[in-house]
Amino acid sequence: MAFGPQDDVSIWRAMPVAACVSEPSGCFCEQVENSNVRQPHIVFSHVAYILVAAYAMVDALLPGRDLTVSTVYAFLWGWGCLWVGLSGAFYHSSLTEFSEMCSWQAEVRLETANA
Repeated sequence: MAFGPQDDVSIWRAMPVAACVSEPSGCFCEQVENSNVRQPHIVFSHVAYILVAAYAMVDALLPGRDLTVSTVYAFLWGWGCLWVGLSGAFYHSSLTEFSEMCSWQAEVRLETANA
């Protein structure tokens, strides 16, 4: 992290930071910025998940579509994409412990720590 906790100007400053912030390797490939969106490029890339989710869910719910197993799967897949997009964007925006728990990042960190 290029700034100390006393210099943090983001809206997330009251929350404990994620574990990756204190690691020497940093948080993934993008530098942590002292702003409300701490990793803007990664956050922007999560918009793709949200767009795919919107397409899948709207397509599954179009009028005239029969309620089949594939329609239900498409809708559930859309919800999964929406969760990945929103939770990932929240995590990389804030880099807090709470957002780490909401995202799949916590599970990946636990698996690599125990390996």
